[in-house]
Amino acid sequence: MTSEVKKVTYSYNNDVEVDELGKFVTNEFLEYKKLTFTQSDHNFITPNELYQEQNVSLNSLFGRDRVFDYPQRLFTDIHFENLTHVHVDKDNIWDLNEKQWFCRSQYSIVYSGFKVQTDHVHLVIHDLLLNTDGDPDFNAHDFYNESDIEYYLDSAAFYRENFKT
Repeated sequence: MTSEVKKVTYSYNNDVEVDELGKFVTNEFLEYKKLTFTQSDHNFITPNELYQEQNVSLNSLFGRDRVFDYPQRLFTDIHFENLTHVHVDKDNIWDLNEKQWFCRSQYSIVYSGFKVQTDHVHLVIHDLLLNTDGDPDFNAHDFYNESDIEYYLDSAAFYRENFKT
């Protein structure tokens, strides 16, 4: 399925504030996602877990890339909207030879994606959790509570339903 993807576009949720770091990370993210669509056809929006366990990331800035698996009551919606988060190595802490699945951090991008056409995927960035304020206790996982996931899902559905080519 993913080998058909020739075009990857993105947009930001209207609530996302993008500074220079956010622009840089987003540009790298877009290139990373273009590469991931060429590598594995076993999962739509993310490389599958086995692939990530066996391979280093295609971009050293990004680690574990996975669809949310909670809360359980929203599991069907999460998979329908392809609601996902990818860990970001903002502090350059990962060994470049570490397999992608084991590269985790307290920073992430929350995103979703959908097919516009057979060869066109559009990604929606719902949150850039990069701690640009320098909070020493920052952890992106604090933004994954049930109400946050509901908000991300509502946003994902809105952008998918209202996308214009």
